[in-house]
Amino acid sequence: MARHGYRSGMGILGDILDAAADRGTGGAYVSQISRRANISHCAVVEKCGRLEEAGLVAVRREKNRRAYLVTEAGLHFRREFNEFREMVASMELRH
Repeated sequence: MARHGYRSGMGILGDILDAAADRGTGGAYVSQISRRANISHCAVVEKCGRLEEAGLVAVRREKNRRAYLVTEAGLHFRREFNEFREMVASMELRH
């Protein structure tokens, strides 16, 4: 759920997970995540690297492209984080 305006670092990571998860089992390419999450190509690569280190995404390399797939741990984190987002939104707080 990409939003315009200010987003926290966690909000951006959540948007990346949403973008990758919504592409299904084939994963999402950096360019697809970049457009969906509204961040630069370099930022996607850097943040997906952090998500990979945390075990929340896995990378599949195809020639010159990278596809990011959300792991089971990433899906669990995404569900919990989206519930948190909904709770914060209902309280009209920024996150």
